[in-house]
Amino acid sequence: MNVIAVSLVSLILAIACVLVHYEAFKMVASSARSAEVGGFPSRGRLLIVIFGALAAHTVEITFYGFVFWGLHSYGLLGEIVGEISGGWIDFLYFSVTNYTTLGVGDIRAEGPLRLIASSEALTGLVLLSWTASFTYLSMENFWKRR
Repeated sequence: MNVIAVSLVSLILAIACVLVHYEAFKMVASSARSAEVGGFPSRGRLLIVIFGALAAHTVEITFYGFVFWGLHSYGLLGEIVGEISGGWIDFLYFSVTNYTTLGVGDIRAEGPLRLIASSEALTGLVLLSWTASFTYLSMENFWKRR
């Protein structure tokens, strides 16, 4: 039963993050395009892309942080252990280290919750790569027009 629950939670989170990322990039592309009409230089359009991407990643990391906090608080599917005070910031920090694949190790998941943490690392890696590609293509596009 735990494997099914963990797989379902991981799948829902991955889908939610991909959808947030897609919609954020759609809005960013539209804003950057319309900023050109407003007379913004290439630098301004690129800043829209960068800050939009950072906002999307922050939302996605927060999704995972809430899930870790909720599952830990209710004792479902394992727990988060280590140098933890139990505050929200611990779960957000844990989420950031997983999403970015930094994996410091001072806070870690135990039990089936480890699979959700692992899937966050995979999701983060894919979405960070997508951001790098989108940013590169945006830069290439904006700077060709100069």
